Amino acid sequence: MLSWQWPFLFALAPLPLIVRWLLAKREVNSRGAIRVPFYQSLIALNDDRGSSARNSFIAGLALWTIWLCLIVAAARPTWIGEPISIPQDRRDLLLAVDISESMLEDDMLQGNSYVDRISVVKSVVGEFVERRTGDRLGLILFGQQAYL
Repeated sequence: MLSWQWPFLFALAPLPLIVRWLLAKREVNSRGAIRVPFYQSLIALNDDRGSSARNSFIAGLALWTIWLCLIVAAARPTWIGEPISIPQDRRDLLLAVDISESMLEDDMLQGNSYVDRISVVKSVVGEFVERRTGDRLGLILFGQQAYL
């Protein structure tokens, strides 16, 4: 089902017609500020082309179509359908482990004694990997540079 996020924007559809009507009304009431002596001959040249009315109709129709397409796009059409369940039987995981010299520091408490950080990381990651049946695991080791 097609739904619109902002359907009130369709009220803007007649806006070009209103603007054209207001501008045409203004042109009738206003007088030209500059008098061009050869203006009538320019109009006659433009009228000599037989397809000018047809071209202006096609141009107007194209502009109207563009305006309506912009309004439809701005109203944010959204397709709402039945939810699709995606079966997720496994996950892809990537673990990043620091192996720099700072990991050799004996400041992690495991049990009753202090051990280095890398030993704690090995035990935690080992337990984690054992529980991840069916998942795909990747490992990134980094220190001076990264190793995949």
